Formats: sequence, C-alpha cells, structure tokens
Amino acid sequence: VLEQTGAAAVMVARGAQGNPWLVDDLAAGKESPRPPLETVVEDLRVLLDLAAEEMGSARAVRWARKLLGWYLRRSGVPAAVVEDFRKLSDAAALDSALAGLAGRTLPV
Repeated sequence: VLEQTGAAAVMVARGAQGNPWLVDDLAAGKESPRPPLETVVEDLRVLLDLAAEEMGSARAVRWARKLLGWYLRRSGVPAAVVEDFRKLSDAAALDSALAGLAGRTLPV
C-alpha cells in the first residue's frame, strides 16, 4: 500500500483490538493464522499481570474486561464463558480462570 500510494504511513486501529499479531503480519506483508488459544490466553495473562502491578488488582480487572471479548471470542471461546470472566472482581481470580482455559476443548 505504501509503495502504490506514496502514503507516509498506514494506520491500524480497530483491526488490532484483540489481535496485536496483525501489526506483525502487516509489517511482513503476509497474513498468518490466528495464534492458538494457549498463546492468546498467555498474552492476556501477561497484560493482566502488568496492569495489576500498575493500577492494582480491582482496577486492572475492570480495565481488562473490555479486552476479554476482543481476544477470547475471536479464538472461539463462547460468549457465556467470556461473560462469566467479566464478573470476576480481582486479578488473581481472572488469572486463574484464564489459566483454566488453556488446553481446554471448547464447545462451538
């Protein structure tokens, strides 16, 4: 796109919500399959841990709630499971719930 249009940059916004791997794909000029659920969950757990260090457990969970659907629904996690996760009130409980997702076979 940059070569054909002469644009100085390309903006990626909503497409990257819950899909941070999109930026690497765009930079490489290719489209990769979505990472496995285990990778998605691990990335979410890292984000949650960093947020909890920065803003405390309860506030980090409130912040992370918006990410859950973007990351997990695209990976095939049922909406009901995501909603249950959104009801958790501290980072340790959410982290534990996320850890329980990795390796699980999920209903479609």
